[in-house]
Amino acid sequence: YHISDESPYSCAELIKIICTQLDRKPPLINLPRSIVKFASRSFIWKLLFRDISAELLDYFLYNQTYSNEKLRSTGYQFEYPSVVEGLKSTISEYYKSGLLKKD
Repeated sequence: YHISDESPYSCAELIKIICTQLDRKPPLINLPRSIVKFASRSFIWKLLFRDISAELLDYFLYNQTYSNEKLRSTGYQFEYPSVVEGLKSTISEYYKSGLLKKD
């Protein structure tokens, strides 16, 4: 699950935020949806990316957004005021624990 602050984020926006925190450039994939769906049905795609379905790729590349409205309605209080601060803290902990290594 993706849980975020008051602003809805698309998966692409979350990837950009994470890449910024990791000091990496976000991937530049800008293919028309119809081409991706067509290519994902090909034999070559299945050989190269057998674990990535067209639906999974669609989920990551296109307009999925996330909202915390349902969670907030339960009275849940967030530890971090923004997704940027939460991801920054999470990534920092991953570095400290050795799950991520700096170049």
